[in-house]
Amino acid sequence: MSLHRAFASVLTLGAPGTERDDLVGAKAAALARLAAAAPVPPGFCVTALDPRRVPDPTLERDIRRAYESLAAERPLAVAVRSSALDEDGAAASFAGIHDTFLNVVGADDVVAAVWACARSAVADVALAYRARLGVPGEVRIAVLVQVMVPADVSFVAFSSNPLPKHDGAELVVSAARGLGAVIADGTARPDTYRLLRDTREMIEHRRGDQSARLVASAGGGVATEPLPARERAEPPLDSGALREVTELVLRIERLVGQPVDVEGARVGDSLFVLQARPITRTTRFPLDGLDEEATSWLREDIHFPAVVTPMGGDYARLGMYAGLRRMQDELGWTSRADAVVFNGRVYVRWHYMSPADELDEARRRLEVENLERARTVVARWHRTVVPRLRAIYAEIGCLDVDGPPGRQRVAAWRAVWSVIEEAWYWHFVVLYPCFAGARHLAATCRDLFGEETAANAWRLTVGRVETMHQVEVDLWTLAEIERAASATDAGGDLARALDRCLAAHGHLGAESDDLAATTWADEPSRVLAEARRMGATDVSPGDRRAATLAAGDALLAELRGRVADEADRTRLDEAVALARAVFPLVEDHNYWLDRMLHATTRAALLRVGARCVADEVLERADDIWYLHVDEVADVMAGPQDRRELVRRRRDEWRDWSRLMPAVGPVAAAVETEERAGVALPAVTRLRGVAASPGVAVGVATVVRTSADAARAPAGGVLVCPNTNMSWVALMARAGGLVTSAGGELSHGAIVARELGIPAVVGVRGALDVIADGMLVEVDGAAGVVRIVAGGDHQG
Repeated sequence: MSLHRAFASVLTLGAPGTERDDLVGAKAAALARLAAAAPVPPGFCVTALDPRRVPDPTLERDIRRAYESLAAERPLAVAVRSSALDEDGAAASFAGIHDTFLNVVGADDVVAAVWACARSAVADVALAYRARLGVPGEVRIAVLVQVMVPADVSFVAFSSNPLPKHDGAELVVSAARGLGAVIADGTARPDTYRLLRDTREMIEHRRGDQSARLVASAGGGVATEPLPARERAEPPLDSGALREVTELVLRIERLVGQPVDVEGARVGDSLFVLQARPITRTTRFPLDGLDEEATSWLREDIHFPAVVTPMGGDYARLGMYAGLRRMQDELGWTSRADAVVFNGRVYVRWHYMSPADELDEARRRLEVENLERARTVVARWHRTVVPRLRAIYAEIGCLDVDGPPGRQRVAAWRAVWSVIEEAWYWHFVVLYPCFAGARHLAATCRDLFGEETAANAWRLTVGRVETMHQVEVDLWTLAEIERAASATDAGGDLARALDRCLAAHGHLGAESDDLAATTWADEPSRVLAEARRMGATDVSPGDRRAATLAAGDALLAELRGRVADEADRTRLDEAVALARAVFPLVEDHNYWLDRMLHATTRAALLRVGARCVADEVLERADDIWYLHVDEVADVMAGPQDRRELVRRRRDEWRDWSRLMPAVGPVAAAVETEERAGVALPAVTRLRGVAASPGVAVGVATVVRTSADAARAPAGGVLVCPNTNMSWVALMARAGGLVTSAGGELSHGAIVARELGIPAVVGVRGALDVIADGMLVEVDGAAGVVRIVAGGDHQG
């Protein structure tokens, strides 16, 4: 008996009824219509339901029976995907907006995945997307369950290149090894093939960059594994496989009757169609001077986690990334970074200038050069960089805002931006050798002891960041003085202590590198709040540091005892000594360069804003953030009223702040909705970068700004875009950390290791999936975050 006759709410894919968009949604219906003529994995559909009314006991029984029938009494892995009634249409694709669960095994997990998939239709990110595109009507979602395809190669193909300039003459295929999530979330840069539709002639094959692939795990879920060198050297699709993909995509276009976007997989010599939808509309935005076909962009959430002001965007482009390009050009890097602001967000691309087959060798050569620089970088920091930074800060601080309008003021303004670029140049000159020194320690431990020890090599370096430790001590001391002042009514002592703390650390506190972001000096009450958090911790900074240093020394002694060869022991000692010397500079330079440059520049620009108010150019000094650098230069040449322009830009900034941004790589001329969102790798499980070992289970608090910090309970799990040095007190009270951006050498990872709390960083989708009150498990050694219980968990 076919399932569609037995269960009204569950239909076999391809059975009568599953071709109806209004019953199973456009995604499932499209596959159902193709099932008889194209290689579509078998499965079943849960018909459209109200996502606010799940779980449902009757429907759960039907899902279990459908899965058991599909599995035929064997453990069967399936993929669980959304198919909302207004999804995959020509007006809005909803690509990545709803949740996807891969390699789900067992009826219990399948049911849980269906409920989670359905609920994602009314998550904040989905509702914001609907509002943005004006998608009307009530939310109804169907769910598609299909046999899991363990892809050797995944591909995304456009039967007609969606860039308007190509007039439908080209077909484009992107391909990468393993499961296709690496293409959607930007983990890998896929190979891209451009062909003429009518002759199938290759126009271009642009090699990608993939060091790891996502694979289905034996017991369910997915795992990341390194890509062997042989497979990295070969394209994922050879000429024969590419020809098969091309013919399949064009055949689907003929069946559908219009250009299509096809996602598929190749297993051995077999192809499978996983999704086929009409190509949604394309909207161009200008990227002057760039080759659009060769460009993809990744949202820059590490330094700019929120919508930026116009001046903040210029600080990214003309300061930070101009400094990086200067360093890359000077040292002969094989890549070049560019930044652009789109919809108020900063996006960055890395353009590789070496041929694909030479990239690995070029990177190895660069790593060797950076390791050599690491041996002298600390001396260079003290001898050259710090004195130059002092001079730069003095020049920025002396910016003339009182002189008459004219060329001299404009020249001074331009000079300030020149030294801002130079300061960021020094940032990267210092940073990359430090990273190389840290990686060298990990590589040495890997060679001598294996992968597990290499993953914990960071423990040998912790406890040595002087600036961070001093911030902890001063906040702890301030908290003690406040408690004493409350008991004795000695308010003057507290005021003086606060002034001392601000004098030392007032340049901290900015929650992004946007110059509009306020510092502790701007808002002294935030320092007291941080001090109270630090004072509420159980262990003093000094005791915690002593324990951390002792643990690192004990680990080193243990490792030295495991090495029999004296030469290997010397090699270990030298690697540890180098890492211990350079690794603290990763955070120390952030304190003295990134944060100090931001605060100094911000103060100077507010003085410019005050002068603009006096000249009736602006209404408020902080309106300066809503002008561009060139516009301020024009004002300095001669006052021009910019108040109405600023009002419009403030409104625009608020509009951009309400919108859902794109994540992952965004094709240069394709509307950001095309690849927005993220697919979950497994049921209630997210993967990221293993940053700090240990396992923590606690109630999650989503913290986007310091204003959210008051909601975070002691011992809970912090979930945030990224962290900075200003959050040290908040992190000291946390039980675990999850960030959506960053890597093993990011601030959050470093501080988590210093404080000894488990952390997983670079978890794409964490802010969309994890909500306040969920009970979350953070496995910092495995790089896995697991949602244990839903929201409003009471313990």
